[in-house]
Amino acid sequence: MKIKSITLLLSLLAVAFVSHAQRPNFSEDIAAVVYNKCGTCHRSGEIAPMPLTNFNQVKLYGQAIKHAVEENEMPPWKADPNYRHFINENVLTDWEKEQIIKWVDNGMPQGDPLKEPAFPKFPEGSQLGTPDLVISMSQAYERTGNGKDDYRIFVLPTNLLEDKEIAAIEFRPNNKNICHHAIIGLDTTGYARSLDAKDQKYGYSGFGGFGFNAANSFVGGWVPGFNAPFYPTGFGKRLYKGSDLLLQMHYAGSDKLEKDSSSINIFFAKNLKNRIIETTMVTPEVLTNGPFIIPADSIKKFHGKVTIPSTYSLSMYSVLPHAHLIGKDWWIYAVPPNGADTIPIISIPEWDFHWQSEYIFPTFVKIPGGSTIHMHATYDNTASNPENPNSPPKTITFGENTSDEMFIVFFSITLYLNGDENIPLSTEEALQVFKNKGMYVYPNPTKGQVQVVYNAINSGFVSFQLSTIDGKIATNWTEKVQVQQGFQTIPLSLPAISAGIYFLEAELNGMRQTHKIVIE
Repeated sequence: MKIKSITLLLSLLAVAFVSHAQRPNFSEDIAAVVYNKCGTCHRSGEIAPMPLTNFNQVKLYGQAIKHAVEENEMPPWKADPNYRHFINENVLTDWEKEQIIKWVDNGMPQGDPLKEPAFPKFPEGSQLGTPDLVISMSQAYERTGNGKDDYRIFVLPTNLLEDKEIAAIEFRPNNKNICHHAIIGLDTTGYARSLDAKDQKYGYSGFGGFGFNAANSFVGGWVPGFNAPFYPTGFGKRLYKGSDLLLQMHYAGSDKLEKDSSSINIFFAKNLKNRIIETTMVTPEVLTNGPFIIPADSIKKFHGKVTIPSTYSLSMYSVLPHAHLIGKDWWIYAVPPNGADTIPIISIPEWDFHWQSEYIFPTFVKIPGGSTIHMHATYDNTASNPENPNSPPKTITFGENTSDEMFIVFFSITLYLNGDENIPLSTEEALQVFKNKGMYVYPNPTKGQVQVVYNAINSGFVSFQLSTIDGKIATNWTEKVQVQQGFQTIPLSLPAISAGIYFLEAELNGMRQTHKIVIE
């Protein structure tokens, strides 16, 4: 009996060992990670050079995937998630990296195919709905199959007869085989048209900028996998009459002739009294250790700073650092005037010119009045830098050409109001806010005019009233507002009432939510 027991134990251990050896396997551990984190680009008709849509494809490129994961090359998200989070963040956790590496090292077992999740169905067409205005390239741009990257700027007239406030701007790539990333600017001067007229081909060549000092010109951007969000209700950007959109395209290298005729979707704001989100551009004029000159065979660190006037605070919507090929890293933060904790803005420890985008915060980031924003960037102008455009290295200064460099940061901002830091800047973040807080109100404290961020479970009429902190009705004031199902922002004018702490109650179809507010 004793021998049989030992034999049985050894058999069980062997089964357990075999079972353990098969983990991680593709079906249960790897497929979901690769499909969701890589599938946006690695599928038919997209920019990535190979599809990763099933087990055989992923196994074929297993060693390349392992290398890209170990070197932090893929997914191509450059902002450090341990420093600051952004919407549309696409990173692998340490555990996911470990699982992929272990899976490849263990021979890439498939596991049970019945346990493999289906490859996601990615939406086609506009991600935001039906646009109010579509601005397209006037003709297809042809690029030769020389295998080299191509940077081109196209001037797209808006033909607007009056200023408009926009709720969202969405780039729609036409040829996903070569559309690598796009930056959208705004020209109110007409100067870009003259640059276009001088170039024999459609558009004009442009590497790092728009070819001229287009300060405050940035209005949007796109990289594969990025879905432009609507600005939160009550906010927007301004599109000026007679202005031109500037579409700066980075086309990936291809070995065959390719054509592209991409477009831009514009969604106009329904409320014409929005708070405007402005984009400001910081340039080398703010450097504390200028001038902006990077000698040959040197690694140079630059530090710039800007101090916000003490008379107002800012709500920061997004940040976009910009450098060229020899840029190595960025680190941006704000120091409040009262000695409070430093406000992290963005850290990019491994800058890559080929993967740059607008980074939008999950909620507005408050920058108190009197704060100083610090910007640090490093440049490697040595022969050991494989991205160096000059061989041997040459002294590099600020400029628009491939062989020049840039120290630029775009900040999208608006004047701060109480509660801005609670406003979600994406649908996903909004849902998370509702899950944790129900509804919320801003500005808070308030003098009477408020915005109520509300998630209606169905359509109907929502009723608002005020109660005291002990649950008694504070006033005979009520407000009834018709709402549609889903996320929305409702403007309310509260009644004249004594200053103090109250609860704003909202009731819809028998369901009640409350939010504590301070009336000044």
